[in-house]
Amino acid sequence: MAIVCPLVPDVSNTLTGSLHKTWSYRWLNALTGSFIPLVAAALVYQLTQRWRITLLTAGLLSAGWAAAGGVALCVE
Repeated sequence: MAIVCPLVPDVSNTLTGSLHKTWSYRWLNALTGSFIPLVAAALVYQLTQRWRITLLTAGLLSAGWAAAGGVALCVE
């Protein structure tokens, strides 16, 4: 059960050189990274006041962000 659930306190990774909990670096980075397209879409909407451009930007940025993450997984 400890391997499946990242919120269990005894799940840790020592391969980084120090003892880090999986919640602290993997899940939290994913959570904050998922807000980048939303923040960019809000910024585009504030600049243009057009919903179509905002949705297009958010969609393209989300797709690009996912593709970049996939490339990073292949490189590691």
